[in-house]
Formats: sequence, structure tokens, C-alpha cells
Amino acid sequence: MMATWRVLMRKLQAATARERAGLAAVSAVGALAAALAAFDWALGAGQAARDGEARRAEVAAVFALESSRAVQERLGVETNKVWRWSIVETSEGVALAQAVAALEGLAAQAGLSDVQVTANDLALSEDGAVSSLSLTLSANFDWPSFLGLLRALEASDLSVTPESVDVMTNADEAARLTMSVRAPFLREAPQP
Repeated sequence: MMATWRVLMRKLQAATARERAGLAAVSAVGALAAALAAFDWALGAGQAARDGEARRAEVAAVFALESSRAVQERLGVETNKVWRWSIVETSEGVALAQAVAALEGLAAQAGLSDVQVTANDLALSEDGAVSSLSLTLSANFDWPSFLGLLRALEASDLSVTPESVDVMTNADEAARLTMSVRAPFLREAPQP
């Protein structure tokens, strides 16, 4: 290492003034590049520190909000509404049977005649816990009973959402109502 240093010093002493000036310029450019890189790194580190502090403040604010008693109570009330408005069962078949029975009951209560309710499908979510039951109600149509059904659906604890309503009239028969609806289904974990 010492020998390399001595060789380098001899070469510098033997260099012309122009070569020394060029070497000084290259050294100055290198020093400037190093200074700019250090400055850029310092700015980036400062920004990262500010971003980190902002994220910590945001997390602290969200934690404080979610930990508040009012938010916990509101979350409990909203969760109870979802459970009350949904069919909660461990089995899709039982859930569909309950939905069919509930819709038949609402239709009968409204005064519709010749009511037939069929289950169409079960639309599962990705995690399989929250689903939607699809049903089709078919009945003889008359305006007072239809309006009564809509009022019964509105007043029902079960959240039943009409998707389509169709009324067909044949010359030989009375008008026939066909209504497609969806009802929420929460899959409850089986109890051990």
C-alpha cells in the first residue's frame, strides 16, 4: 500500500501543470457529486422521517377514535342491526328454507293469493361468511295486496330487497305477479 502511494506521488510530481489542473477539476467534480448525493440522501431521510411521523399520528388518531366508547357502542348497535336484518344459520339449506317461509308469510299477511316462493341460488362472498339468498315470489296480482306486500317488506325485521317485479296478464287468467328478491345470509360457525 505504501509503495502504491509513493508511485502515485512520483507520477503527480512528474505531471505537467495542465494534467494537474485536469486532475483537480475531475477531483472537484467527484467531490461535488459526493456532496450532492449526501444532500439528496439527507433530504430523503428527512422526508421519510416526516412521513413516518405523519403515519404514526394518523394511526394514533384512528386508534383513539376506535377505542372511544361512543364508537364502540355505535359499532355494537350497527352489528346488531345486521344480525337482526339477516338470516343467521350454519347451513345454506336451512337459511333458504327460513327465507322462503318468511317471504311466504309476508305475502300471505299482505293478502296475496296462490303464493309460491322458490329459492334460486346462494351468492357466497369470498370468505363464505356473508351471502345473499335469491328468491322468486309468484302470486295472483291485485294492487291492494301488492302494496300491502311492499309495506310488509318495509316493516319486516328481515332485510328483503326487491330486485325485479313483473306482472303478466293473460286473457284466460288473472294477472300474475313475479318478484325477484334478495335477503342477506350470515353463516354462523357451528357450535362445538
